[in-house]
Amino acid sequence: MKKMAERGLVLAILSITLLFLNGCGKDHGPVSFTNPIDSGNASPPPIPGNLSAQVGDKTIYLTWEIDDTTDVRCYRIERKDSENDDFVVIDSTALVYYANRGLKNGRTYRYRVCVISKKGFRGSFSQEVSAAANGFAISIDSGQKYTTSISVTLSISAPGGASLMKLASDSIFTEASWEPFLEQKNWFLTSGDGEKRVYLKIRDFDDNEASGFHWDSIILDTRASIDAVDFSPADSVLSSGDLVHFSMVTGEILGQAEIDIGTVVTGKKLFDDGTHGDQMADDGTYELDYVIPSGLQVIEVPVRGRFSDEAGNNAEEITCVRSLTVQDVPKAVQLFPPTSMGISETNLNLTWSQNQDDDFIAYRLYRSEVAGVDTASDRRLVTEIVTQSTTSYDDSGLEENHTYYYKIYVYDEYGFSSGSNEVYGTTGENEAPQPATLFSPVPIGNSSTTLNLSWTPNQEADFAAYKLYRALNPGVESAPDRILVTTIMDQQTTFYDDEGLEESTTYYYQLLTFDTGGLSASSNEVSGIVNANEEPEPVTLVITSAQLSPDDSTTAQIELKWTQNYEQDFDHYVVYRDLSSPVSISSTPVDLINDSQTTTTIDSPLSLSTQYFYRVYVFDEGGLYSGSNEVDVTTPSSP
Repeated sequence: MKKMAERGLVLAILSITLLFLNGCGKDHGPVSFTNPIDSGNASPPPIPGNLSAQVGDKTIYLTWEIDDTTDVRCYRIERKDSENDDFVVIDSTALVYYANRGLKNGRTYRYRVCVISKKGFRGSFSQEVSAAANGFAISIDSGQKYTTSISVTLSISAPGGASLMKLASDSIFTEASWEPFLEQKNWFLTSGDGEKRVYLKIRDFDDNEASGFHWDSIILDTRASIDAVDFSPADSVLSSGDLVHFSMVTGEILGQAEIDIGTVVTGKKLFDDGTHGDQMADDGTYELDYVIPSGLQVIEVPVRGRFSDEAGNNAEEITCVRSLTVQDVPKAVQLFPPTSMGISETNLNLTWSQNQDDDFIAYRLYRSEVAGVDTASDRRLVTEIVTQSTTSYDDSGLEENHTYYYKIYVYDEYGFSSGSNEVYGTTGENEAPQPATLFSPVPIGNSSTTLNLSWTPNQEADFAAYKLYRALNPGVESAPDRILVTTIMDQQTTFYDDEGLEESTTYYYQLLTFDTGGLSASSNEVSGIVNANEEPEPVTLVITSAQLSPDDSTTAQIELKWTQNYEQDFDHYVVYRDLSSPVSISSTPVDLINDSQTTTTIDSPLSLSTQYFYRVYVFDEGGLYSGSNEVDVTTPSSP
């Protein structure tokens, strides 16, 4: 809570001036006392001296001095609100101070004061004084309630303007001095935790000191501590459902307290309100009633306490002198009877309910060929599963048509375990896989070396592989020249390109499907003929331009263009040149191009005024070729 106090010139009794608001007796106007005898030896009313002003929020405080008050009935105060206005009477008072309230902050007012004598004569006016009302304030660290550092920032406001300010840590401004006004200033609080105050005085640009002072406070809090951490009941082994009462003594209210039970339970909040609900100021003792949850199990673990006070200080963590023990065996799961996996004869699938304990470590599945898995001499550990949400397992590599017994155990992090019910299941008899249907092979495009084969997919769970066989004669399964073309392990891959074959040759194929038990099934037998290799389709050649070389006027260049070859077994283009017709592959090669889409070339440098003959040959992957039309062109003469 922010507090402001104004100390001034006995402001509490300024209201007395209201008794004289309408004057203080009859005013006979100013009197000139040029000769004391003419006035019955009377003396002129005294003139107020040392008229001064202090400023406050919408208030200006006036004070003056008088040497002799014997003939003073009251003092009249006049004010002028601007340079162009006249002085007007605003009030009168019998005191030597006056508070003019209800003013506009920042507006400059001018004042003068005169004496009204007991006979009603008005004396001469005092010297004039000017001042502007000004509300000002001070705030420490933007109004924060706490600070953890003695270094703070002061925010100072003076809406009407200020020239000087004085700051101090006490209300009598010990050893404080005036300094230039700043809206913000770094300040060091006095040392020692507790409430700290900063006091402020202001002077305006007319050197008027603001009445009284303002101050703000903040609580310096640099440390937090924990006196003790404890729990009850102590010295006993706890179980699920037991109530444990934790307490922490800090000596500070409105903080944040929490405990850790080993590393299993962390960040449990304690409360300081007696109800363990929202934190309320009490006595700095924080408490929690904690019910041990099902599945929690710890052996002599430490109970650690942490505390942060309202100011944000973190206390040093402390550990309770006693340790905590909670023992609880894990909850057993239900194991369901195993089922066969699809048509597999060597696998059994097992499922069970999920364990929900917090200290879960693993499931361990045991198997035996006789009942009584717990004590069976042939009992073996099938698998250990450390993921709590995993509740199924495929037991593979079993014998077909055989009965197996199972039991699953849940283990916690302390080594305790609990066993499930016992179940059994029988594997099936192994049968040959469903054979695939092999489709007749087809050449790829106009390729003379490749046949594409495809077949129907096998959908069985114990699929192992496809094996494709080839022969040059019918009866692939028993043919002496049978070879294994490829083995495919992916069940969904149902095609294969058989490459490197001879042109115009018939090949015979058969596909075998294998299962994980080693049984196989043969597909139907198919045959296909590889295409005969034919010369590639020739392209059409044209001359695009014949001109002088751009960089050398003594030579020429010829640009050629031809149509594209789109055949799949395209290999390359070769451009040939000759000085006479016909052009053949024995002529001079100009360019070799491997990209079928590149259909232009420039022949340079060439002689001037010379006739050249050209032809483009297309070569395929089988080495066959075909030539384009022949074109000729004469290069330009010299410039």
